[in-house]
Amino acid sequence: MEHSVNMADGSVPISHQGFDQRSNKTNFYKTRFAENVAFNYNVGDPVEAAVNGWIKSPGHRANLLGPTNVCGIAVTCKQGRWYFTQLFAAAVARFN
Repeated sequence: MEHSVNMADGSVPISHQGFDQRSNKTNFYKTRFAENVAFNYNVGDPVEAAVNGWIKSPGHRANLLGPTNVCGIAVTCKQGRWYFTQLFAAAVARFN
């Protein structure tokens, strides 16, 4: 959520800036971490527009279909503009 809010506030660009920091904030061991971001406005269904955009993009689609088992999604809206962050991870159990 923090990244979506930061993009909406303009404190970071609509980008993957800070990706490594978001990955490091997870509280579990992971073998893979990926991210999709999106922005839109003046569309009928902003969620549908974001997801369809990801599906049509080879890199974003690869994240959607990748070998992950954890997904987090954050959405925020500011002045009719929608900001999306979707995180994917392949979390694994750690045994001592």
